[in-house]
Amino acid sequence: MAGSVWLEDSGRSSRLPEVCFHSGATHIQLGPAPWGWLVRMLGGVPVDRRAPHSLVTQMAEKFKTSDYLVLAVPPEGTRSKVDVWKSGFYHIASQSSVPIGLAYLDYQRKLSGLGMFVIPSGNITKDMDKIRAFYRNIRGKHPELESEPRLQEES
Repeated sequence: MAGSVWLEDSGRSSRLPEVCFHSGATHIQLGPAPWGWLVRMLGGVPVDRRAPHSLVTQMAEKFKTSDYLVLAVPPEGTRSKVDVWKSGFYHIASQSSVPIGLAYLDYQRKLSGLGMFVIPSGNITKDMDKIRAFYRNIRGKHPELESEPRLQEES
């Protein structure tokens, strides 16, 4: 499935959002050359992937200190098949008290959009059941890389 998790806190301001980018390709620097300058100009946040556990804390703090922030997190399985999704998006939303917006690119039906929002309840399995139901019939560009949205914490 092609989708992104969209975390948004829109209750604080009516101005345009600050946008944070997180990508598996970004290590300490922001984006590969020559795109780093563009990512920084658009509000990119550097991510040190050598300390992945601090990313949740860093992003939750960023939500608390920003007037308006949108964080787009790309899905797992975009380059290879995975058994479980990383759970950072869920913990960032939970710690920040923001909803998880479910975005998608359905290549089979040639549709894209932002679907429903899931407000983390603290019950990961219940919340992920909603996410699984949403993505059940959405097909990504490479269906052979699809896996059911499941977090390791659900095992």
